[in-house]
Formats: sequence, structure tokens, C-alpha cells
Amino acid sequence: MQYEDFEISLEMIEGNSYRVAVLRSPAGEAQETVVFPFDTIALQLHLTQIENALLKSGGGRRRTPSPNEQAVLNFGKALFDFLMHGEVGRRYEVSYDRCQQAGKGLRLKLRIQDAHLAALPWEFLYDQRFDHYLALSQRTPLLRYLELPRPLRPLLVKPPLRILAMVANPTNLTPLNVAVEKQRIEQALAGLQADGLVELTWLAGQSWRDVQRAMRQGPWHIFHFIGHGSFDKLQDEGYLIFADHKGEAQRMSATSLARLLGDHDALRVVLLNACEGGQGGENIFSSTAATLVRSGIPCVLAMQYAVTDAAAIEFSRTFYEALADGLPTDTAISDARKSIIFNQPDSLEWGTPVIFTHSPDGALFTLAPAAPSPVPSEPAPAKPEHPPVARTPRLKLPWRLNARGLPLIESWEQLHQVEELPARIVWVKDQKEMALIPAGPFIMGTSEVEARKLEGWLKLDYLLAETPQRQITLADYYLDVTPVTHAEYARFIAANPDHPLPTGTYPLSLPHVWDAKRRQPPDGVRHHPVVLVTWHQAVAYARWAGKGLPSEEQWEKGARGPDGRLYPWGSDWDWRRCNSAERHHGGDFNKVQEWWDWWNPINDAKETPGVFTTAVGAYPAGASPYGLLDMGGNVWEWCDAWFDAYPGSAASHGDFGRKMRVVRGGSWYNLRNCVRCAYRSRYTPDNGGSNVGFRCASTAF
Repeated sequence: MQYEDFEISLEMIEGNSYRVAVLRSPAGEAQETVVFPFDTIALQLHLTQIENALLKSGGGRRRTPSPNEQAVLNFGKALFDFLMHGEVGRRYEVSYDRCQQAGKGLRLKLRIQDAHLAALPWEFLYDQRFDHYLALSQRTPLLRYLELPRPLRPLLVKPPLRILAMVANPTNLTPLNVAVEKQRIEQALAGLQADGLVELTWLAGQSWRDVQRAMRQGPWHIFHFIGHGSFDKLQDEGYLIFADHKGEAQRMSATSLARLLGDHDALRVVLLNACEGGQGGENIFSSTAATLVRSGIPCVLAMQYAVTDAAAIEFSRTFYEALADGLPTDTAISDARKSIIFNQPDSLEWGTPVIFTHSPDGALFTLAPAAPSPVPSEPAPAKPEHPPVARTPRLKLPWRLNARGLPLIESWEQLHQVEELPARIVWVKDQKEMALIPAGPFIMGTSEVEARKLEGWLKLDYLLAETPQRQITLADYYLDVTPVTHAEYARFIAANPDHPLPTGTYPLSLPHVWDAKRRQPPDGVRHHPVVLVTWHQAVAYARWAGKGLPSEEQWEKGARGPDGRLYPWGSDWDWRRCNSAERHHGGDFNKVQEWWDWWNPINDAKETPGVFTTAVGAYPAGASPYGLLDMGGNVWEWCDAWFDAYPGSAASHGDFGRKMRVVRGGSWYNLRNCVRCAYRSRYTPDNGGSNVGFRCASTAF
């Protein structure tokens, strides 16, 4: 199944008030200030009821929820109402309906900034509209996304998928039913091993030294731990329990465990079949699972409560089957949750597993096709009593696919030999989605007659810089679907620690100034276009990513397509389709002086007047013919071009020459005439303005 993301950020404002913001969704962005529905005592009572309900759940399935489940269901309703309050809920409903109509799923990605909220069992979110728990449906998988500055490097895995499993069963702790658990996992993976898709290795020892030695003998793609774990409230950190040389319990903190496992790039998943591995405290990274993700492991599955052996084994079994079948991680987990219910009809333990991830799309690795088996010289052996389930053969492509079926491209050479270029790709280095702009002619610029009609709204010398109008033919190329965001720029900064940070002192700049100590952008604008970057800094990012800034021709064709339209969405102006001055004014301006009356107080403000940029992709109705977003409004975009007269133009301008770089697209404070696809403006290359960003283009391929 393909997915669209519904990304929600939760952060505390003060007291019991929280900001709930939709950062990305098929229906755009929104935010609400919401009061949390429980005080400290009531919340603790509900959490205790949930924990008791999990321990007591079992027996026959009832048509009416049992008292145990009713406590969980009521809490899930309250969490859902809190999360999906007001405009946020309306965005969710529209997004869900759109995905249903398109045959897609809606992946709920929680970016929880507050440790107390992070500790809640969000897996029990309950949607009364459809009478279901979100996490139990493949159409609405739920994950906890931890945003980190380091990019996730995709991994191509040639089968088998290598799993390193271990059991730590110290003699001085409650013994585990090791033999049964190992047997069930081996039975669950038997068919996958017979197909050559999975290789399961059990670690003989029980100590951390044994793990360290085994990791050197990798690569391993999954580490499966069976044993004891807990959370130390005094240290505010989770831990696991290994065995020492005497076979007795030896505690290892989450921080030490992260050092043990974090340097192995091939390791994509850690599954902790141990109690409380997903439980956190006063810090969002205090749980064992979150600590491991921060160390560089893309995905960690853990248990937020005590879990029975039967539930843990059933979860592991289905999860591995789905993962080996090529499903994204969150889909595999939804399937595994269902298996717990199918195996134990009245169990609520499906909500115990928690997924922490840094994977933007749920695709942790791509399984390459296995080598064909040699033709046997002897007659084939008799078929087993229970033959392996037939699996659909994977396509042999010169690239890997992500969970949405988009090619993951690591070098432009991968596209040299294909008969037909894909319409969308994901460029691996900076994880940006890019759209193909197919070869062919397009109309560039504006006729002098049309340019002069706009005199009075804009200066004539600027308007004539768009002339003459002419037809240009370009070869195939790709453009980023959205401008580079602060969060995406943070990956570049993390890889280039000496590179200067976006900074400024102008009041309009302050909401976008980065924290010099953390080397991170402000949380409120992470998914807005990065600004306060000079042309030189934009070029440095593009080179790091293996791309370039677009030429003027590339930018304009991407914005207007081959039909010569005025705006990215067409030739009829609609201020609701982009983030321009009209949006903040609440409608069109009748004359230029009205715009000045609106703009001057903002420009002259002595303190920060607010944030006027929006998250990228917030105006899907303003998409260009190729599906590019934010090509009109939000921020100007740097181009790889000097501001000079077009060939054959009689225009003159004091800034023509090799001193100014072209910017395109208009910004949030510009009028509609600057949002036109053909309009050209300019900045000095050393100017990192508060309304100037960029997107990248492919190099020649």
C-alpha cells in the first residue's frame, strides 16, 4: 500500500496548554491550541487502568467491550479528541477521505516535543467516526517519529535478511521460557529461511561482550533481544539486563547499549522483546528505544508495558513475515498487531508494542532479487507437507523503490539506460522528492504589450526585463517538488559542521534564526522553506546533494509548463492558491497604496511581527503542471543565473550585468504580479534575505 503522511507536532506552551500543529498532510497545514483533558491525578488513574486492563485482557471475544477494554477505549477517544481538535481534526478527515478515494493509506507521524506527552500510549488512539483504533488498521499506521540532524542512508540488501537474535536469561532473575520462544520464532521464519529470504542466527552467549563480538562478524540487518528490561526513574533512562560471566544479571543502560549497536550502518531494526523498552521519563530520548534511534538505528520496536510471552512471540512472527515480504515497517507492524488479536481474541496487548523511527517513509531497506537457484541434476525432492507461500516476484529495476513505489536514485548514471524516465524520484543524498520536467519546448517570458499593461503595479524596467517572449526547448531534467526546508538544510549542516548557520538581526528574520549552540532551526519553522541563506550557501548545499540550482529556463518551465500560463496553476488569479501578500491581507488589493499601507507596519516593526512563511506544500491547489509546489509565493528562489537582459531584448536596467543573481517566484509579502511565472527579480549573491530560499535541479544525465 502507498501512503500519504499526516504529520503532527505536539509541544507544550504553558501549564496544561499545548500547540497541536499539522506540519504536512494531503489537506494542508493547520494548528490549534488545546488544553490537555486530564490533570496529573486523573491521568495517572487512567494509565493505571490501562496497565491493569492489559494484564487482565484475555478470554472470549465479546460483542460489547469488556470493562477492561472500555477503560482503554475511553482513554483512546480522549486522546483522539485532544489531538484532532478543531481545524486539525478537519484536516485529518479531509486527508483520510482523499486517501480512501485514491486507494492509499494515511500514515500518522507523531513528532512529540514534550516528554510527558511522549510517555502516553498513543497507540490506543480511537476514531469514533469509524469505530476503530488507528494503529490496528493498515490504512492508518501510527509511528513516533524522532527528528534528527543525521540523514538516513538507504540500504540495498541482497537476501537473506540477516537476523541476530539473543536471549539473556540470568540465573538470579525470573526465568524465561526460552525454549518455547525460540521454537516459535524458528517455526515462524522457517518458510522464509527455506526461500532464502531470511537467515536467523542465535547468539550462544548472554553478555554484552558476546554481542560486541558478534557484531564484528556482521553485517546484521536486525537485532532481536529477548530478556528483561525496565526504566530507571532516578536516572531517567531505560536499560536492558544481560548476564555476566557467572550467568547473573548485569544491567546495561540505554546509552551504553546505543554505543554498542550504533556504529553498524547495516543494522536497520532493533526489536526489544523486553518489558518497558519503550517507556520514557523526563526526556523524550530517555527510553531505551528512543536512545537507540538517536544513536543512528533507523527503527526500534519496543514494549511500553509488560508483555506476555504469547503476545510478544505472535507479534515477532508476523512482523518478520511482513518485513521479508517487502512491506514498509509501519504496515508490517499493523499486521503484527492484528495477529495478537487473532491469536488472543480479547487481548489488548496489541497496543503494547511501540515503533520509534527516523525513517521518513517507513522503508528501511530494499530487498534485491535473490539469485536464481541452480537447476538440480537429481530429481526434485518431494514437496513438504506445508510448502512455502508463493510470493510475487520482484521487478528487476536499476534502482530500489521506497514505500510509495518511487525510485531511489543515488547517481544520475542510474537513469542513463532506462527507456522511460520515471515521473517522480527520490534523490537519496538529501532525501528530496523530485519531478521530471520532460524534454520539449515551452514559452518563456512576456510580450512587451502584456508587460506594459502592468505598469503602475510594478516598475516598467522590471517588467521589460521579462521581454521578449520566445519559445525555448529544454532536454529532460528533474526539479525538487518543494523548496529545501530548515529541517532538510539541517542534514547538510550536520554533514558540514563548519558551514555558517542561517542568521540575521532584522525583526522579520528572527523567527528563522538558528540556535548556534544546537545548530538547529527553531521548531516552529522546521518545515518552512529555509531562508537567510546566500546564493553561495545555496550552491554549497546543491553541490553537497549532488545537484545544482536551476537555470532561469529550468525554473520557469517547471513553474508554467508548455502552455504559457501566467501562474503555476493556470492563467486565472486566485489568492487562495499560494502564500502571497493577498493571503495575509485576506483578499486582493485594489491599488498599490493599499499594499504599502499593509506592508509598511510589518517592515518597520521594531520587534518580530510574526512568521509569515508557511510549511512547504501547504497549497496543493497551487501546483504547477508537473506537480511542483510553492512555485508561486512563500519565498523567492535562487537561480543559477545573473540578472541580465534576455537575448534580443531592448530592455535596460541599472542592475543588469554580473552583479546580481536572479530570484524567482515571489514571496509571502509580494503582490500577485510578482507571483507570475515569468517575473524576474534579483538579489546580491551575498544577501541572505528573510524571504529568499531555493530548490535544486538535477545535473545533466
